[in-house]
Amino acid sequence: MGTAMTTVQQAPQSRDKMQESSRRRSSRFQEIIDRVYQQAGAELILDLSNIRKKLNFKANSLADGERPAKRQKRESVRCLCHLTIWDNRDGFAAVPLTSKSNYCYVTGADNGVHGHFVDIELDKPFIIQAAEIRVPVTTKDVSALEIIDKYFLEFKIIPCKAGSRWPPMPILGKSDGDHFGHDIKKDGSEELQGAIVARYTHLPTPPDINVPLSVFFLHEGRTYRTKYGLQVISAWQKADAGRVEKQSRGLDLGSFLRDQPNGIHSPGKAKNEHLEPLMAFMQEKSLLKPVPQTQPEVCYSFSSRLAQREDVAQEFRNATIRGYRCPVCTTTLCRNLEELQFHLTTMHAQYTFAVKPRTDPATNEVSQVHIRVDLPRRPTVKKGPDNGELSWVAPTSPFDLRAFMSGDLSWLGGAAPMKLQPSSRPTTGYPLADSVPNFRRPDRKKIKPITLETRGADDQPEYMYTSVSNRPVSPDEDPRSESDDEIDNEWQIAMQMERLDLIAEKGNWSLYERELAKRWDRHRMEEQLEHPAYLSNSLIRFARKHKQWLRNSGGDELLPCFFDFLERLKERDVIDNNVVVDVNELIFADDPLDPFPTTTGEPTAAGTTPRYGTAMPPPATTVQQLAGQAQEQAQNPSPKLVCPICSTVVKPRPKRKVVIFCQDPRCTTPSQRYHRECVLALPTLRKAKERVAASARIEDETMTYILKFWSCEACTARRKERATSKAEVSRGVGRSVAKNPSTRNGVRRGLASGEV
Repeated sequence: MGTAMTTVQQAPQSRDKMQESSRRRSSRFQEIIDRVYQQAGAELILDLSNIRKKLNFKANSLADGERPAKRQKRESVRCLCHLTIWDNRDGFAAVPLTSKSNYCYVTGADNGVHGHFVDIELDKPFIIQAAEIRVPVTTKDVSALEIIDKYFLEFKIIPCKAGSRWPPMPILGKSDGDHFGHDIKKDGSEELQGAIVARYTHLPTPPDINVPLSVFFLHEGRTYRTKYGLQVISAWQKADAGRVEKQSRGLDLGSFLRDQPNGIHSPGKAKNEHLEPLMAFMQEKSLLKPVPQTQPEVCYSFSSRLAQREDVAQEFRNATIRGYRCPVCTTTLCRNLEELQFHLTTMHAQYTFAVKPRTDPATNEVSQVHIRVDLPRRPTVKKGPDNGELSWVAPTSPFDLRAFMSGDLSWLGGAAPMKLQPSSRPTTGYPLADSVPNFRRPDRKKIKPITLETRGADDQPEYMYTSVSNRPVSPDEDPRSESDDEIDNEWQIAMQMERLDLIAEKGNWSLYERELAKRWDRHRMEEQLEHPAYLSNSLIRFARKHKQWLRNSGGDELLPCFFDFLERLKERDVIDNNVVVDVNELIFADDPLDPFPTTTGEPTAAGTTPRYGTAMPPPATTVQQLAGQAQEQAQNPSPKLVCPICSTVVKPRPKRKVVIFCQDPRCTTPSQRYHRECVLALPTLRKAKERVAASARIEDETMTYILKFWSCEACTARRKERATSKAEVSRGVGRSVAKNPSTRNGVRRGLASGEV
């Protein structure tokens, strides 16, 4: 066509980037899932790439064009690289499992602002067979060769020629005594010039290409630290033979990616796939319980110290997972919350986890679990020197997961938790109502502020306060204590009452909302605003003090306000359901009036904001007057609190639906209470009552549906009267139509033609 075809040749990529892109899909967790090392003839390939600074390790690599040229490679140092792997378990002999050696060339180059770049070229990569690192593991007197997770791998590079430029990178001046010098294979040359050492302890998981191994310089029995890291290219190579070890103890991570139900192999399928057990006792071991299909949501929220870090991805700062799973170990699925806690505390011990499950009140099952992840705080007590020794003997009793998560470390050799005295009802940390003490009242005299002299008759009195308290100040006054018990904060309470009046007017509060807010704020300020951890005790004392007002005042307007107030306290996690039950029992119980003081201080003068607000008159200040009012109210209870059927007082019982109201929306007395037993005893519901008595469950669905639409006698009579009047009207129209045939035909024609 006359147009020349041009080809654009792409720039050659570096060796590290090509190898990194080829292994991008394989991650550390994918290697754990695949378990390639369990295959017959599996082998681990290890190749050393280079040594460079650990700071910005992913970005400070050199491309192929920037690597040392042939002229620079002439100055390279020929070295001998040793690879040694030990069994790192305590109590086992320090004999290497395998040891290999290869020659390599080490070439140093300048990397600009990133310091030195040391290129390493092995003659051939290290190849380690999986069978070489299998060690004997004894379980229940049965021994078998397995691959464990505690190995010690070490690379050691030693120059072969004396007088070489060594070490090829700078070292730090601080040195430590080498604890592994007697275990390292020596041939004599490292004593002259020193050796480059790198260690790895996470086998069988191969080293990640983007995670450097810390490089040390070993010379004459001392270890010198450096700021450099060794890049290792490694991978497990799959063999052509089938798997020989499929089953393993505990939770099989690889089973979640296959078609086994709940990650468990059936005995028949294991025989068909020729799966050989890992140990002989696994054939007789019972199968694990299946994982429940319906599990709650688990929400992970990270603290501000973790969320503000740049290395934490945005999607991991607030994670919500369906089921008992770990956000990092994505293939780990636990059967219950205890197993998830055990996994988090053991596999991720560098963090602390605060677990808070939420229970559905309808089904009494866990509906959501909130886990807050944070960094552990630094210990205030300095630990002694750790000599690396641990003495522990496995107990004869089996491991109890529930006791371990509750803090019992006796199975691990620690101290057992202290046994608490059993209480009448289990709580979550808040005391029972009977054990809540009265607020402390010190036997001290409160000092009022002094009044300055006024010159005019119309001048208002002027007060003088100190910066700490409002005690009087005069030249001839002795120094007095300025503790919190002597502070008179009545003027602050009066200001708070006025502030609540303004807020109530702007917020259009009801009278009882305003009065409840005033009484609660006054109660808290009189108790000197204790810490929120003791708010449940303060709420119990508030219910004791204002029991008669909460029970007999306001009716249908005050109680909803009070219950909303309790719900807000529950949302703030300062009280729980048990505290709410105690408050309800304290208010609505028929116990005699407790002799607790209800008011303190002096009454305010007329014309100012009343002590208990403006909506209701202030109560009496003496216990005798309160007792007399309580007796009068007990003798003459409100008509709405008396059941019209049995003429007795209806007492609301917590956790029991014994109170019933009329469900007719047109009822004139919607707040009238009825006993459930009295309603079920009515003739209209006798058959339904017999059905409820015959069934084992009291909360029968049919009975609940009937009571949901139950109406009182007045509403039932009004509904029947209305139905009777409609029937009479319809019958009158029918008679008139029957007497007049022409009208009847007209009605029919109208219906047929659509006019009517």
